[in-house]
Amino acid sequence: MRAAANPPGRCLRLQALRGLVAMALLLAATGARAAAPDLTLSAGDIGIHDKNEPRRRYGMELRFAALGRWLLRPTLGAINAENDARYAYLGLRRDFRWSPEWTLTPSADIGAFDGGDDIRLGSLAEFRTGIELSW
Repeated sequence: MRAAANPPGRCLRLQALRGLVAMALLLAATGARAAAPDLTLSAGDIGIHDKNEPRRRYGMELRFAALGRWLLRPTLGAINAENDARYAYLGLRRDFRWSPEWTLTPSADIGAFDGGDDIRLGSLAEFRTGIELSW
């Protein structure tokens, strides 16, 4: 018996995610060669305000050396959640050192989002902004 076909648009979303990751790897290989990239791992919960149980999400991000006079750090990353939601992205970061121990990092990303069966955001392309305080 043949397995059910993917829903319309699902293959297109997966191809877009793969294309974004391939493009990011190409940019990373040709762009920031000055230093080895930093690898950032993350984990957390999504849907903490939903009536359903929160689901775990895991992420990985490569942060390359700062470029130009603005010291922007190109990044590429991917996030995967237990509900099969996926987000692959390219972005820019800027580190502001408050002290030798503390760093404030605003960020802006654009990426391809596949919400799996749970999440509908209305578009394949999604934007994300954030701020990180690290020690």
